Amino acid sequence: MPRLGKESIALDLKSDADKAVPRAMIARADIFIQNLGPGVIDRLGFGAGPLREERPDLIMCSIAGYGGSGPATLRAEFG
Repeated sequence: MPRLGKESIALDLKSDADKAVPRAMIARADIFIQNLGPGVIDRLGFGAGPLREERPDLIMCSIAGYGGSGPATLRAEFG
């Protein structure tokens, strides 16, 4: 019987070893949703460009509480 509910994991995505975990998950996923700050996902190597090359069928969603550009973008950093 499949497990139901949410699970969590803590990873250091600056570590190549830890990056292998989400890469394996994305390889099997239909959807990738991220809510890191603007540009962070790209710097970590999980941006739309590289993922689209590997997985053109992957549905991607980026959520930004204060937008991806404009004066409010840095609001989350300064509270």
